[in-house]
Amino acid sequence: MAAIAVKDGWLDSEVVRGVYTLKEKPSGGGGGSSAPAKAEEPFVNPFKDVKQGDWFYDAVMWAVKNGVTDGVTPTTFSPSGSATRAQTVTFLWWAAGCPEPGIGECPFEDVPAGAYYRKAVLWAYENGITDGTSETTFSSDDVVTRAQTVTFLYRYMKLKGEGFEGLWSFELEFSDVDEIPEYALEAFSYGVMKGVIEGDGGRLLPNGRCTRAQIVTMLSRYFAE
Repeated sequence: MAAIAVKDGWLDSEVVRGVYTLKEKPSGGGGGSSAPAKAEEPFVNPFKDVKQGDWFYDAVMWAVKNGVTDGVTPTTFSPSGSATRAQTVTFLWWAAGCPEPGIGECPFEDVPAGAYYRKAVLWAYENGITDGTSETTFSSDDVVTRAQTVTFLYRYMKLKGEGFEGLWSFELEFSDVDEIPEYALEAFSYGVMKGVIEGDGGRLLPNGRCTRAQIVTMLSRYFAE
């Protein structure tokens, strides 16, 4: 049944063509004449494993169109595939606009200089979105769980001035509430309340892997609202 929390304060062979449109920036120019406006080019869905009608279709199109992630190949997105902790933090960083981290030193030995995700991890660490799996490890290549993903996103929401404050309570009506790690309870509560995360058959599956489709869906529900 529900738990009450009181604390301080995500195979088809045909390529589906989408109807999404990319708007071009207006060209700057002085003087009396201007070049003819270019016609808007439709965004074409390149993924054979993402079809209109799939529950994650809109989220994947949003993510690709906004530069949050690409596919795993030019023609596959792998919606049911797993993502690593490094990939997930990078998705969030890209969705947030790739803010430049204010620190250069990384406390995590498994986040090497030159890694594609280093700036994302530095930014996340600096802003309290992650504190790693230990003082010196981020566990970059570990498969990310749903609890970790929801927590990353919730801590970003808190950074933006959202989230619970002071004493709070929210009833989670899912059969596996008792399986939610303590660190993620507030994040799940707020995420469910805001509609960022939904259950699966009456369960939240907090310790299960978070798929690529689930991750971009959570991100799109927040950033595209």
